[in-house]
Amino acid sequence: MSDFLPILNAKEPTVIPEKTYDRVWIEEICIKAPDPNGEVLGEVKMHKYGMFDDIAAGSGVIAELDPNGGKWIRIENMLETAAEDSDLQTAFGALLGYVAKLGAENDVITP
Repeated sequence: MSDFLPILNAKEPTVIPEKTYDRVWIEEICIKAPDPNGEVLGEVKMHKYGMFDDIAAGSGVIAELDPNGGKWIRIENMLETAAEDSDLQTAFGALLGYVAKLGAENDVITP
């Protein structure tokens, strides 16, 4: 994994005999705004995982997702929530700034 990604510790680790899933992976982040006149919906899927010996390769460790699945967390109206939550406002602004850069690089947005 990249050095800049933090390890997020699970609040309640899942334990299967000889395995503990004690970290959280941000598996998916979705922002949906199907209508310019409508709400912006956000959701993130978090999934516990553990680090285990890679028996198949014979050395090293490998990340393994908890077989019980992940958890979706939803934000129904991101714009309204961001107006009241400075952390979301900062994150949303940074994401939109990067999306604008991608749009300009791909001739979708005028720089």
